[in-house]
Formats: sequence, C-alpha cells, structure tokens
Amino acid sequence: MSKVGLVKKILRTVKQVGQCQDISELHELLKAHNSCDMSSSEFQKMVPEGLKAYELWHKKHSAERIIYTKTGNVFYPILFLQNNP
Repeated sequence: MSKVGLVKKILRTVKQVGQCQDISELHELLKAHNSCDMSSSEFQKMVPEGLKAYELWHKKHSAERIIYTKTGNVFYPILFLQNNP
C-alpha cells in the first residue's frame, strides 16, 4: 500500500469489525462488506488447517482487499493487499 489513505481505509474497516458486539452483528458487517469464501484460492495456504480463507472489500470495484479467517465471532486479518486495476 503506497498511500496513507488506503491504509486508513483498511484500518477503519478492521476497527468496525472489532466493534461488533456479537456474532450476528459481525455477520451483518461482513455481508455488507462483500465477504466471500476464498478457500479454493492460493490464500488458503496462509490459513491454519481447519479454517477457511475469506476476502473482504468495502465496495465491489475497490482495489483494496483484506484476506482473513474467522472462528466463531473472532476475526483474524491475515493479509492486506491492493489489486492493480
């Protein structure tokens, strides 16, 4: 990430996730941020065995991505990346 604004945007999203009070609130936030299963991608090898990799982005055509895993209501960011358009 070469721009401070992009890093701030990603950290703002992680902060929102951290403020979720329960698992249903977490699921709603992840759904609103277009979370999708990435367990069949190359990112799966970054996740401990038995967990799935997921991708999260703020807007559909946004280049910034968060690769994460979760267990119950705990969110574990693994990788922040920016796809080139």
